Amino acid sequence: MAKRHKRKKQKKKRSLHRGSVSEATISVCMIARDEADFLSRCLESVQGLADEIVVGDTGSSDATMEVARAAGARVLEVRWSGDFAAARNAVLEEVRCDWVLVVDCDEVLSPEDLGAIRKAAASGRAAGYRMTTRNYLRDSDRVGWRACKGEYAEEKDYPGWFPTTKVRLFQNNPRVHFEGALHELVERSIEAIGGAIGDCSVPVHHYGYVEKDSDSAKLEAYLDAARKKAAAEPGDAKAQYELALALRDTERPDEALAAIEQCLKNMEGAQAGQLQYMSQDHALLVKADISGRLKDRVGEEQAYRQALEVNPKSFEALNNLGTIRLRASALEEAKDFYERALQLAPEVEAIRLNLERVRKRLANDLGSGIGQAVDAGRLSVCLIVRDEEKVLDRCLASVRGVADEIVVVDTGSTDRSLDIVRSYGAQVFHFTWSDDFSAARNIGLSHATGRWILWLDADEYLRPEDQEKVTRAKALEPDQALLFTLVNEGTDQSRFRQVKMFPNRQEIRFERPVHETVLPSLRRLAMDVVGTDAEVRHTGYAEARTLEKKNARYFDLMEKWLEKHPEDHDIRFRTGHTLYVQGKWKEAEGRFREVVEAGLSAVETEALFRAAATFLG
Repeated sequence: MAKRHKRKKQKKKRSLHRGSVSEATISVCMIARDEADFLSRCLESVQGLADEIVVGDTGSSDATMEVARAAGARVLEVRWSGDFAAARNAVLEEVRCDWVLVVDCDEVLSPEDLGAIRKAAASGRAAGYRMTTRNYLRDSDRVGWRACKGEYAEEKDYPGWFPTTKVRLFQNNPRVHFEGALHELVERSIEAIGGAIGDCSVPVHHYGYVEKDSDSAKLEAYLDAARKKAAAEPGDAKAQYELALALRDTERPDEALAAIEQCLKNMEGAQAGQLQYMSQDHALLVKADISGRLKDRVGEEQAYRQALEVNPKSFEALNNLGTIRLRASALEEAKDFYERALQLAPEVEAIRLNLERVRKRLANDLGSGIGQAVDAGRLSVCLIVRDEEKVLDRCLASVRGVADEIVVVDTGSTDRSLDIVRSYGAQVFHFTWSDDFSAARNIGLSHATGRWILWLDADEYLRPEDQEKVTRAKALEPDQALLFTLVNEGTDQSRFRQVKMFPNRQEIRFERPVHETVLPSLRRLAMDVVGTDAEVRHTGYAEARTLEKKNARYFDLMEKWLEKHPEDHDIRFRTGHTLYVQGKWKEAEGRFREVVEAGLSAVETEALFRAAATFLG
C-alpha cells in the first residue's frame, strides 16, 4: 500500500472532515475487461461528481481503454490473477483523492443523486457508506424482487429489481482494502481500524442481468474465484453461499447443494457481525431452488417451509410452495399459498398470474365434476426465446386456441419479445444462457402444470388444421409421446419426424446441449412413441444467411458434445449433414461412415442408420 500512504502524506494538510460539500474530493474507481459497449454510459453518469476516474483494465481486447481515456480516466493495466479483490486493490494504490467511490462498468448513477454522494463524503459522519444496488430484471422470479415505481428515469422499462448492499463510498486510507476473491468487500478492513460505517440512500443502477450476455467462460471464471474464496475462508457463510450460487449457475447442482448446506451450517454458529448482508431465509430459498433442480421434491418443499418458518413474510417461499402444491393438484392449498404471497407482495405480477391460474383450474374442476387429482386435457405450450419479436406473434397466435397455459423461458432478450409473450398471458421465466438448449427447455418444463407438453420454437407455428389435431390429442390418455412432422419452409425444405408432444412427467426431460431431445427419457420409461399426421411448420431456415449462421453455431456445440459423448451417433450424423450442406463432402462422408460402421444396434434409430447409408450411396 506504499503509494497510497505516500499520497496521503503529500496531502497531509487537507482534512477529510470539512463542512463544505465541494471540498471533499472523490476518486471514482472501477475494474474493466471488454466493457467498451457499457463503459461510456457509466463514465458519463459520474461526470460532475468525480474529481478523477481510475480504471484498472484486466486484459481487454476491445476498445475499453480507448473509451476510458476519451472520458478523461487514468487507465492502469492490471494483471488478472482470478482475484477480484486483488484487482481492485491495485487500482486503490493509484487513487489521489480524499474519498473513493467504486462502481462497475454496467452501472450508472442518477444525476439527481450526485450531490447527495458528495455531501455524504464531506459530512465526516463515517469512514465508509453502504449503498444499495438496484439489479434490474425483466421478471420477478429472483429472491428479493421489487417492482419499479417510476422513481428514476434509470429504471427504463424494466419491471423490477432486486437489492444488494455493500460499502461503495469510503475514505482513501492505506489500511482500507478489498477482501475476497469474489464479491469483494472493504467492510472488514474499515471495521478493523475502528471506522464507522453509515448508510447512503443513493441507489446504484445495475443493468448487467438484463443487457449483458452471460457466457459459459465468464460463469466458469466466477466459479474459480468463488472456489478460491471458499477455500481461503471455509468457515465463512457468505463465501459458501457465493460458491453455491456459482456452482448452481454452472450446472453443478450436487456440489451446489453441499455448498449451501455448509453455508447454513456456518450460519448456525456465527455471531451477528459475521453475517453481514446474509439471511437464513434467503439461504434456504437457494437450497430449495437447488433441490428442485436435483428433482428432490421432498427436499425442495422442506427447504421452502423452513424459509417460511424463519421469515413468515417470505412471499417467495409462499409463492413457490403454491406452485409445488399446484403440481400435486392440491389446488386449495396452492390457492391459499398464492393468496398469502399476494397479500405480502401485491406488486409481483407472477404471483397474481399464478393465483388466477389456480382459481381458473378450481372453477373448471367444479364445472366438470372432476376432482382435484385430475387435470384432464390441459396443455402447456413451452418455448425458449431470445430476441424473437419478428416471429413470436405468429407462433403464439397459432397456439392461443389450444394452449391452456404458455410457459416462456427467456435467455436474454433485448427487443420486444417479452412484451409480446406477456400480451398472450404467458408465464415468463429467465435463464442465464450457458450454451445448453436442454437446460433452458427444462426450466420451462419444471414450471408447466398441464398434463401434456407441446414444445415449440418461436419460429415455428401450427396451421389451423394442425391446431384441431392438437386439440384432439389433448383428450388422449397421457401415457404415450406423439411424433409430429416438422416441415422446414424456405431454403431448406426438408421434413422429419420429431417428438413434439409428451406427458408432463418429472422423469421426462430434454438431454443434449443442442438438437435437444426427450427420447432417452422416454426409452428409460419404456413409453410408447406414437406417430400422428400433425405438422409443425418451421421458418427459421427460410433465409440462406440465417441457416448458415445457425449451422455454424450448432456445429461448434455438437463438436464439443461429441468430445465427451463419442457414442452419440445421432449428433455425429447431424455434424455430417452440416458438413454436407456446407459442401465439405469428404469430411461429411467420414462422419456418415462412422455412423454406419458403428452398426445398427449402436445407432439411435433404424431410420438414422438408413439415412447415413443413403448419403454414402
